[in-house]
Amino acid sequence: MLGTLTEIQMNNLLTMQTVGRIGYSDGKKSYITPVTYAFDGKYIYGQTNEGLKLDVMRRNPFVCFEVDSMLNMANWESVNLHEHSSTHDTKETNRIKRIMYRIRITEKTGRFEKQ
Repeated sequence: MLGTLTEIQMNNLLTMQTVGRIGYSDGKKSYITPVTYAFDGKYIYGQTNEGLKLDVMRRNPFVCFEVDSMLNMANWESVNLHEHSSTHDTKETNRIKRIMYRIRITEKTGRFEKQ
């Protein structure tokens, strides 16, 4: 059976997982990168270093984000988010990754399959 996740189910999945995939585009090429994250109910938070992902997100802050959980090919759930990103340099020298980014969720959809 295929179905749609409720708002509570989507938020539970986003809270339980720690790895998601961020999708971003420079207008010519699209990228998908796995990232660790935190979810507070309104925003996705992550950290990174300077590089391609950050350069592209600064030029085009409209990104998408995907999180899933899979038991097997017939039992899974997935949440897709459409968002707007912003970055902040923490200037903390003791951090492994200096750049924090926050993604404001503007649209959220979720699907599941259960057998």
